Amino acid sequence: MQQDIKTYEVEIAGIPLRLKASHDQETVNEIVKMVESHMDETLAKTSLQNTALLACLRLAEELYLLKEQTRAELDNLESRTLEHISQLQQVP
Repeated sequence: MQQDIKTYEVEIAGIPLRLKASHDQETVNEIVKMVESHMDETLAKTSLQNTALLACLRLAEELYLLKEQTRAELDNLESRTLEHISQLQQVP
């Protein structure tokens, strides 16, 4: 099943962009808001290029930390599951 790709007209830091995505309008708007919020924090202090790079780094950091947290939680869940399976196998 192929997802429909839609084109969205958005604006980030005053720059109009055309995005193609399989997401709905609400999801695209939320993603754009995330990027804009990270860029707004430094746009007045530095160039647009530096602001964009800093926003990318902040978002990449958030993604990395979420992946690490998720991995740790999955490892913990796997360990507990194996422990429960072991206990169940010992029941006569």
